[in-house]
Amino acid sequence: MITERRNKHRNAESDPYLNPSLPRRLFDTCFYHFVVTVLRVVMFIVFGVRVRGRENLKDLNGGIITVSNHVHTLDCAMVSAQMRRRRMVFASIPQNLKDKNISFFTRHLGCFPIPKTPKEFATFENRVGSLLERGWAVHFFPEGHLEPYCPELRHFTRGAFAYACKFNVPIVPMMITYRKKVFYKRKPPMTLTVLPPLFPRENTRAETLRLLDDCKSDMLSVDEPLTLKNVM
Repeated sequence: MITERRNKHRNAESDPYLNPSLPRRLFDTCFYHFVVTVLRVVMFIVFGVRVRGRENLKDLNGGIITVSNHVHTLDCAMVSAQMRRRRMVFASIPQNLKDKNISFFTRHLGCFPIPKTPKEFATFENRVGSLLERGWAVHFFPEGHLEPYCPELRHFTRGAFAYACKFNVPIVPMMITYRKKVFYKRKPPMTLTVLPPLFPRENTRAETLRLLDDCKSDMLSVDEPLTLKNVM
């Protein structure tokens, strides 16, 4: 057990996603807060994004896991813009970290690759656990792949909910919905609803499935008319 903990600690120290160099860390922090501030304005003006339920993030201490439907190339920006005092990272498909058009942003704004092999899964789990211990937010898209402006929730994978149980952290569901299309925009404006957190009771498969079902049920219930309260 002691050897396992030492190896875990050593692996965390050598992981560039967890412990980048000091210059990289300073640049990433400044760049993250600058871009998130700009995107918050852009999302509102260009895409008509409004937010409700932000108060559900207020009293959460320590690390959290967040999930949302994956319906826009910038839905990660919609989500990260709600984290005013908390750093956020995203589990991303490896291609996003290699694509020369977006890799600069994905690497410096906090993305790390979803694993494909058993060895990568162990590293991935270590990253998730270490970041949650530091009080960060780790975001997952349980639908897996992007489906632009998809009007319904798709099949959820269990990963995010299993990690919430394993590391005993709350999971915060977020749902992106669409409002009536206006004549001067090509796409309908969007609303991001931050739902109340769900808390795991134990680290079991049954509890993982309960969290998944409750999360999906809460997200499907988001259909009330948008009001001006708690709007970005």
